[in-house]
Amino acid sequence: MSHHYQIDTERRLVNIQYQGAITVDEVMTQIRKVLDDPAYQREMDAIADFSQATLLWTLAELDRFRVFVSKIKYITGPSRWAAVFPKGKDTSTARMFIALHNAFEGTIKVKLFDCEADALKWVTEDTVNKDPK
Repeated sequence: MSHHYQIDTERRLVNIQYQGAITVDEVMTQIRKVLDDPAYQREMDAIADFSQATLLWTLAELDRFRVFVSKIKYITGPSRWAAVFPKGKDTSTARMFIALHNAFEGTIKVKLFDCEADALKWVTEDTVNKDPK
C-alpha cells in the first residue's frame, strides 16, 4: 500500500490518497498519523481518495473499523468524511462500511462519491456555518 495525506488548515480539510491493496490496519494507522499531526484541528473534514486502491475487507474487519471510528469521534468532533471511489470500481466494501457506520454513529458523517470534485463540494458546503476550534 502507498498513501499520503495533506492538511489544509485554511480550509480545515484533510486529503488522503491511497494506492494498492489496503488493509483495515493500514487505514487505521494512517488516520492515527493524521490525528497526531500538529496541523490537524478538531472538526476538520476529510476526503479519502481510493481511486487507485483496492479494499476487500471482511465484515469482521468492517466492524473493527466502525468501532475504531466510534472511538476517535471524540477526537475528531463533528465532521464529514467523503470516500472517493470512481464509477465502475468495486465499492461494496465502502458501501457496507457506510451503512454500518451510519446505523450506529452521528458525530462523523460519511458519504461515498465517484469523483473528488463532488466530495469536496459536500465536505465544504457548510464550512461557513462551522465555528473554528
